[in-house]
Amino acid sequence: MRIVYPAQQRFYTITADARRATTLGVDVVTVPSSDGVSLGIEGTLYFTLNLDHDTLKRFDDRYGTRTFRAQDDRSLYPWDGEEGWSAFFGQAVRPVVDNALRGQIGAMRCAELVPSCSLLQNAALKAGDGNATISRVQDAVNASLARDLPAALGGEFLTGPRFTLVKVTLPAEVQKAVDRSLAASAAVSEARAKVEQARAEAEANRARQDGYDRCPACAEIEKLRSLPQGITVYAPGNPQSVVVPAR
Repeated sequence: MRIVYPAQQRFYTITADARRATTLGVDVVTVPSSDGVSLGIEGTLYFTLNLDHDTLKRFDDRYGTRTFRAQDDRSLYPWDGEEGWSAFFGQAVRPVVDNALRGQIGAMRCAELVPSCSLLQNAALKAGDGNATISRVQDAVNASLARDLPAALGGEFLTGPRFTLVKVTLPAEVQKAVDRSLAASAAVSEARAKVEQARAEAEANRARQDGYDRCPACAEIEKLRSLPQGITVYAPGNPQSVVVPAR
């Protein structure tokens, strides 16, 4: 019997969007932060099966003789096409990946990974630099996988494992609350800006009036400057003054 294992680079995608987790090799992963917020993970693990002859033989002896439960409840060997490989990966490798993510992200506060999370928590809680934190978490996850995968699988069966953490997301309802908070903050800022503008205009009007009180002639000059062009008659000081535009 000819047994075929994948020879090209493989990738395993994790997402927070359940709609994407309908195909092989795409799973939903959520991890609680240290302060109890369930965070969605978006990222991809890249790896290659070690094709060294002796190593591949040990892999086949260890896993090629066993079956793993597929998504449709069939029992498949790792060499039973994409479904078989995904069944093996889901039961033998994914737990190690999930554990690495839980170990690293579970040690972080929500606001350290998603700065907007601080809007829903204690006002004294400072938001972290999300991008820098994600980069540190990614490095730590890769270090963990390099150490834990060979130990869990019983050999260097996967070469060059590299996990790329794209982003960390909030649950949909929490994100909606953040959006509402941001909208409310924007409305408050706009209202404050209008108040400051009104104050500035009032101060300018008071200063202008003070200047007119000190210089009545200046006030008359300003009046003349403000008149529309084409005026033929202007009677200042007359309560019945009439301004007649030219024809």
